Amino acid sequence: MYLGMESMYPSTAAAEEGVRYAVTVGVNEEQSAGHRNTVNEDHPESHARIEAIWRRMEEERLVERLQVIRKFPSIDESELKATHSMEHVEGVTATANKRQTEIDEWASGLDSVFATPLSSAAAQSAVACCRQLAEWIVADKIPSAFALVRPPGHHADGSSPCGFCLYNNAAQAADAARIEGAKRIVIVDLDVHHGQGTQRIFYEDDDVLYFSIHRHEYGGFWPNLEESGSMAIGEGRGKGYTVNAPLQEIGCGDADYLFILTSLLLPIARDFHPDLVIVSAGFDSLMGDPLGRMELTPVGYSHLIHHLKAIGEGKMLIVLEGGYNHSMSAEGVVQCMRVLMGEQPERMGQLKRVKQSTRESVLNTISALVSHWQCLQQYATEEFGRKFPTRSSTRFEPPERDIPTADVEQDQLMRPVKSKGVVRRSFRTVVVHGGRSHEEHEAEGEHERKERILVCLSRLSTMDVEVIEMDVHKDNETYDKNLRDMIEQVHSHSHVENLENSAVCDNNNKFGSFVTGGTWRAAKDAVATTIQAVEKVFSPSSPFTSSFALVRPPGHHAKINNTSGFCFLNNVAIAAKHLLSLLPPTGRVLIVDWDVHLGDGTIDCLRDVPSSRCLYFSLHRSDEGSFFPHCRRREEKEGEVAVVRSEDPERGGEEGCGEDCIDHENNEEGHVLLPWNNVPMGDAEYLTAIDRILLPVVYSFSPDAILISAGFDCVKGDPLGEYSVSPSTLSSMVAHLQAVAPVVAVLEGGYNLDSLAAGVEAVVKTMGGGRGGEGGKKRGRIWSDAIYSLQRTAYRYKENFDLIQG
Repeated sequence: MYLGMESMYPSTAAAEEGVRYAVTVGVNEEQSAGHRNTVNEDHPESHARIEAIWRRMEEERLVERLQVIRKFPSIDESELKATHSMEHVEGVTATANKRQTEIDEWASGLDSVFATPLSSAAAQSAVACCRQLAEWIVADKIPSAFALVRPPGHHADGSSPCGFCLYNNAAQAADAARIEGAKRIVIVDLDVHHGQGTQRIFYEDDDVLYFSIHRHEYGGFWPNLEESGSMAIGEGRGKGYTVNAPLQEIGCGDADYLFILTSLLLPIARDFHPDLVIVSAGFDSLMGDPLGRMELTPVGYSHLIHHLKAIGEGKMLIVLEGGYNHSMSAEGVVQCMRVLMGEQPERMGQLKRVKQSTRESVLNTISALVSHWQCLQQYATEEFGRKFPTRSSTRFEPPERDIPTADVEQDQLMRPVKSKGVVRRSFRTVVVHGGRSHEEHEAEGEHERKERILVCLSRLSTMDVEVIEMDVHKDNETYDKNLRDMIEQVHSHSHVENLENSAVCDNNNKFGSFVTGGTWRAAKDAVATTIQAVEKVFSPSSPFTSSFALVRPPGHHAKINNTSGFCFLNNVAIAAKHLLSLLPPTGRVLIVDWDVHLGDGTIDCLRDVPSSRCLYFSLHRSDEGSFFPHCRRREEKEGEVAVVRSEDPERGGEEGCGEDCIDHENNEEGHVLLPWNNVPMGDAEYLTAIDRILLPVVYSFSPDAILISAGFDCVKGDPLGEYSVSPSTLSSMVAHLQAVAPVVAVLEGGYNLDSLAAGVEAVVKTMGGGRGGEGGKKRGRIWSDAIYSLQRTAYRYKENFDLIQG
């Protein structure tokens, strides 16, 4: 059943935009064609890789939406020598004037290298492309770019070509970025082979962080190096700035990569806070690759790219490395290109379990780096029962013979792979509000006042965002009955009748919050507006990937039978049940509540919904239960799980808001609670919670829809929350959530008008596809009390959510 309200004013379609390029693609297709293996014409690293990718991009009609650059300024030897020795550069350059037999003899002295007289020009063009794109991104001339070039580069070190690579394209891009002014650069290497060349070039540098996820098998997989293991972490001032996450068996897939992303990559990258993210994009880590033999999907790969875009300043350069199933690589490129262009990634669905070898590898890497990165110290306290090895347990047993990388069955290279017939949507949001009825719910001196909506509307009027005022006062019996039915699916009939009677009977003691003659209408209109925000996103053929319901009074404290904390009807709980009615029978809804107060009412209202269909996640101020809604811990135990119950006599001993509490015995798995205690939390704690708890929970649960109880009383300056979270941190949370499912945010608290307006602006901007970076400052230190809360929460929920690192 759809409530089916319409805009009070005719909806005006956005004006047709002029051509804007979100992504620039650099391609050296002409030069690439001259670089080939003359001994084995069927070699997997061939120009056919570029042709397959380009053909797939044309099929998807992506090329017409891209700025394509094919000519770049020529480079000189001084630029090449920034990352390569004179002998290295001269050796490659000399091939241009040699006979093929001489080139083959030169290449035979190297590891897995081939060339022709045209290869030097191809390699230089690849470098020129990457350098130019990096310079443009750092200079803010373009937002992001993809270097579709070959030969690849990440195996070439400072002294010699190696592994199909002549020059190191990613390293050259990093050098150009530094010259342009980038202070910190992270290179994330997703190729299935370790990029030992890139690692060696920056091994003693602290302004370039190298992070690699690669197949290792304890040194049994090429390049068969001990330095590809967890214990290689850099030297000198670069110690701690090399991070390896080696995969020790084949068949690692989306779950393993996401586990590494949330346990290692995102936390360290946030602490580093780069000005530019360079991705060495090897697509041989994808399923179906004849060399890689992993099971990462193209969609999973694109999710990694999406999350990396939310780091630091949000600037990204992707550089093509390996990938030898040409059709699968082409699909991987298309999926990543769509993410760069601002489209929502395809949904991943349910994940397999993380391999035990991946967990052990991550722990080894944490052990090696824990003294270098503050974000990793949350894993390393003995009081929480985690004992870490003092050295890596990784074995290194190099093979007795080389593993071949040249002869590959050609029928494995061209399997037809295309994305499912999903409707692709670019990020687009709409703000929905219910007009001025909320102004009738007003009392002098209260924090929850009409100016909260007015200041947000004023700020939104300065933005390029669609804002709709809904006609929520329909004189229509069917409409009124539908709305009433939706409300009474959550709240008791007696509760609704009491509220309705409040329009003629002002009784503050009865409702536990201020009440006026307009309270019932304002609360009912807030529900109707929230429902419309849901239908704006989830109705058939909707162009929106998200919406924001700008409503008051808020709702997340309202329970089935009573009001509390400025809340009368639970907007989000009603929306959640409505969403479940719109989704298929197996559809799932996730509620993320970042209001500084626990949404105890939402937990109460959804206790009859199976936990397999609806999950409530809250991170909130608790202060050991002394902060509203006043839950306190009793020294009761059920196994290893503490039970938390209220000691507030007015609340009748209800169970409450500790991290281990079981709020309702018949739905104890229906919520994940992360309480903060004792100290004022800020960006460091909230960003850590995103990586350590929220994203693992979200991907493990795999929702079809996400509702956000968006309370801005956690933002710095709020008189009730007294926390110091930045608007950019909340927008970063939204950026990560949008990768997983469509999002509907509903306003809850927020009582400093400036902080509220800034928070709403940041969140709405990100929901509409704006840059979701974390602003211009590095993450600070994490309070020890926060680390304890994170550890307790991880311990409590790790059995239910496989991606949580306990």
